[in-house]
Amino acid sequence: ADAVGVSSAAVNQWCKGQTRELKGPYLLKAAKFLKVSPTWLSAKEGPMELQSEIEQKESIVSSFEPPSEDSDYVAVPQYSIRFQGGDGSYALEEDLDATPCYYKGTWLKSKGIPIGKAKRFRVTGDSMEPTIMRGDYILVDCSKNDPETIHEGGVYALRIGNKLKVKRLRWQSGKLVMFSDNDEYYPPEPISELDLGDFELIGRVKERTGDSGL
Repeated sequence: ADAVGVSSAAVNQWCKGQTRELKGPYLLKAAKFLKVSPTWLSAKEGPMELQSEIEQKESIVSSFEPPSEDSDYVAVPQYSIRFQGGDGSYALEEDLDATPCYYKGTWLKSKGIPIGKAKRFRVTGDSMEPTIMRGDYILVDCSKNDPETIHEGGVYALRIGNKLKVKRLRWQSGKLVMFSDNDEYYPPEPISELDLGDFELIGRVKERTGDSGL
């Protein structure tokens, strides 16, 4: 309780599932104290062990010099989105001015990300802080784009009309609901039937990089 900055009663409620899920800064503090992965603690996904800083950085190498041709690294370009008129359609466009980031092919495979479906985007908002900071880059698995098969509580990039969002998604009472980790300022947002008609799931966020907020 002291490590997270909450009362013992709050910890007991978390353990018994009697209160809302552990997330945001409380999740990060609890994971650090317990020496486990925040993703495993919140969603029981991935390895329980907390990766070392070296292991976390092993998935990416310097984007300034491409690795040798016989290496296991794969270039993942950065993309932006261009809307095409008022019908809600859009195109993913590679940002030719941005230097691609290099990921280990074995790492992508271990995460179940098809190489041709991996795309990077830059985040501009603050609704997912402190998990994803304004200015961070996210790696999106664009093969995970079926709303009916979302991972409950997973973070996704999505479009509603001409608005792009990065949110946690859950089905509640038959409705798809968007959650922000910065929930003090951004309450849950159910996606209405009207919005669903102009809704598209771009893909699931699988990794973030950046030094925003440091």
